[in-house]
Amino acid sequence: AGAAGPEGGAATRGGGTPAQEALRCLGLSDEWPTDLTMREIRRRYMRESLASHPDKGPPEEKAWRTERFQELSAAYAALEVQMAVLERIRGGGAAGEADAGPAAASSSAGPAPAGAPSLCGLLALEGGAGNAGPWSTEA
Repeated sequence: AGAAGPEGGAATRGGGTPAQEALRCLGLSDEWPTDLTMREIRRRYMRESLASHPDKGPPEEKAWRTERFQELSAAYAALEVQMAVLERIRGGGAAGEADAGPAAASSSAGPAPAGAPSLCGLLALEGGAGNAGPWSTEA
């Protein structure tokens, strides 16, 4: 599941918020699982990107594989940033990790304190009207 093929186009064209599209692009539920971890996102990204890598298929599939691979990379990068922000909000990231990039704060910091935003809440903020986000396919 995931790679749409040359005639199917991208898996992210179903509508919804940019964050929902990013999750769908990676083949994950867009219903905002609150226990979704960066490890699960990364595992799915690695599986999907390997399956659709432009160098892994026949030459006639290179164009759609390249497009799919780029969409997967953009979706993963967007979710990686959002998960890092979520970890910092939850108190999982130290002040020094802010400069280390998204990967440094991507591990799970354990259960969130009461009142801490979930991935659902944080990513839903990104999908507000007029805020397409950097990974959006909108013009």
